[in-house]
Amino acid sequence: MNEETAMVDRNLKTLGARLAKADKLLVAVLGYRMALVRQVGAHKVRNGQKIIRPKVEYRRIAMVRTLARRYGMNPDFVSALLYLVITESCRVQIAQLQSGKSKRKPKG
Repeated sequence: MNEETAMVDRNLKTLGARLAKADKLLVAVLGYRMALVRQVGAHKVRNGQKIIRPKVEYRRIAMVRTLARRYGMNPDFVSALLYLVITESCRVQIAQLQSGKSKRKPKG
């Protein structure tokens, strides 16, 4: 192995370690977001609000498309990623709603 190849290998290891750290941060941010989603879900259940709110979701997706362009990223990729996150958020909140309904005392 020559010196140049060894340097490239070291750089790849360093970059790989940075990517692994970024992946961990991404999961941590998603975990934080899901904790907020649960709080929002609890509020919606208590107040009888709709879980799925297309106008809000559309605005969020439009916002991340703008941010993606600003950061030189593919807006289709970023909006698809957020769409997956929103879908999971709605799934969690629907589960909260169903759980809340089963815990309520019957009227009468």
